[in-house]
Formats: sequence, C-alpha cells, structure tokens
Amino acid sequence: LARSSEFLRTGEVETEAASYDTAMASVSNETDRFYSQLLKTVQDNSQAKATPEQWLATMRKSGVKQEEMDWMGIEEFMSGKKTVTKDELAEFVASNQVEIQEVTKGGGQAPTEAMYDSAIEALMRQDNLGYDYAEQALSDATNEDNWRDVWEVTDEQDAEIIQAYIDAQKSVTGNSTKFGQWQLPGGENYKELLLTLPESQSMKPTEHPSGTGWALQLPDGSLLKNGPGTASPDSVRQWDNLRDAVKYGVPAHDKTNYRSNHYDEPNILAHIRFNERTDADGRKILFLEELQSDFGQQTRKQRQAIKDSVENNFQDIIDRMEKEGAIEVNCD
Repeated sequence: LARSSEFLRTGEVETEAASYDTAMASVSNETDRFYSQLLKTVQDNSQAKATPEQWLATMRKSGVKQEEMDWMGIEEFMSGKKTVTKDELAEFVASNQVEIQEVTKGGGQAPTEAMYDSAIEALMRQDNLGYDYAEQALSDATNEDNWRDVWEVTDEQDAEIIQAYIDAQKSVTGNSTKFGQWQLPGGENYKELLLTLPESQSMKPTEHPSGTGWALQLPDGSLLKNGPGTASPDSVRQWDNLRDAVKYGVPAHDKTNYRSNHYDEPNILAHIRFNERTDADGRKILFLEELQSDFGQQTRKQRQAIKDSVENNFQDIIDRMEKEGAIEVNCD
C-alpha cells in the first residue's frame, strides 16, 4: 500500500516505492489506519485557544497538508475571529473530515464436505422439510433469510447442524468477490478490499410502506413520492432526474455519490485485489494483484478536459459568461 498516494492522485502507479500520504487522509499503525493529520494536530495541541494565525502555523509545522486545510475550509472557518478554542476547532474538523471506510469481499471459510454431508443427513431426519430431496431443501433453506420461520425442525441439534452449513455458505456467497478469475496462479485466500467514502444521505431508495415497490426517501424520513414505485433499488442509475422520481416514485439518479464501473458500492476511492502466497523460503506473503482508483483516473481526465477547454476556447468561454451576465468585462 506504500504507493497508494500516487494512484489516488493519478490512477497510475510508478515502479518506485513512495511513502503513502493523501491530501485528506494518512496511514497509521493504530486500529484506525486512516486518520486526519489535521484533527490529530488539533487534538494533541496543549493550547486551549489560539489566534487563527497561530493555529495555521501549528498545523503547517505539524505536517498538515495545505490541500487538507483548503478542502476543509479551515481558514474560512476561522476568518474574522480573534481567537478560536481547541474544542470548537476540533469539533469543526471532526464534523467535516473525510471518513474512509473499508469493505472486504471474499475471505469467508467455505463449508467443508463433512459439513455438507451432516446437513443433508440432518435434513433427511427432518423428512427433507417436506421436499422430495434433501439437496433441494438445503438449497432453498440457504437462500432464505430466516429459514426456521418457514420450516419447522423438531430436533434442535439437527437445526444447529443445518444452520452451521448455511452460515458457512453465506460467509462466502453473501460477500463474494467479482474478479477472482483475474489472478496469477498459485494464490489462496483471495480478497477484494474497497476503500470508500461515506454515502451521501440526501436521498436514498427505500421500500414503500405499501409493499408494492420503491420510493425516494429524504433525510427526515419522509417520502418524496406517496404513490407506489415500480423499481428495485438497483434501478437508481436508470433515472436521470428528480422529476421522474417524483412522477414514478422510484429513486432519482444519484448525482451526489460517485459510482465506479467495477463495483456497485458508492463512493469507492480505490480498490485493491490481493491474495496470500508462499515464497521460495516458505514464508507466507501478501500479494497484490491490482491496485486501482477509478475515481483518480476519472478526476485526472476531467481535470485535463477542463484545462484543454480553457486553453483552446478561452475567449468563447468569456463571451458566453458575459452574455449570461456572469461577468462584466470593462477592458479590451
């Protein structure tokens, strides 16, 4: 992970190792691997209060990056204040910092053949839950969220045996990887780690109280559309605007959360694919198959497109802004 900084900024990784740091997150050896250097600096400071100038000097001296201060709006927050207390500054930073979350796919312990055989035998003792074959009963029970609410099991020990198999199976299939076929031979315990930012809660799909579909829910819990919807939550990308959401009672296209082309989870900052291998000396090592940031690549392309547009069409942009009344040009 030492080269994460480079791929988060550009979407590419150089061959030489580099220390990991980002504009808004750093890496720690503590339980929380990602933390804000800005927040840590404020919390560790012994001063109960200081002037804005003193706080900024302390932050820079402690290695806080200017990008983090700019992104969080620290100078704007302290502007016009003679002094700022440590508590109010810490509260502001904590409320506005970027929180990086981890989502791990894969790595579950698949049920053994013995667990499968035991579950089949337990089901046979329970008359296959009314099925002709125990295999079909086990398959349907595994796919049911609360299988014991659907089928009655008269022996608690049999129920525990069946449940042990189902739990093991769901630990694998319920959190399955997407790109496990793209590995070099020889690896084991393959996983995919997603580094995500918190999802915006401005509006989200929710099951409609009528039970007939989906609706759009606002942060206060109210539904934007009172009529029944007709879409699943996965339809969120198919609706382009709020008007359609209001009309049909389905989620609006989510423009507040970033969506990558690789995974369904929102706001993925980067994804890492890795497995375990044994080296020539018999030591177990962590092997990175891929380290990629769709977000970084897209940001770089958009930044370049804006730069090219300004350089190639500067006068046209000025003319349009002047025509729309956005600016007033008083010189030749």
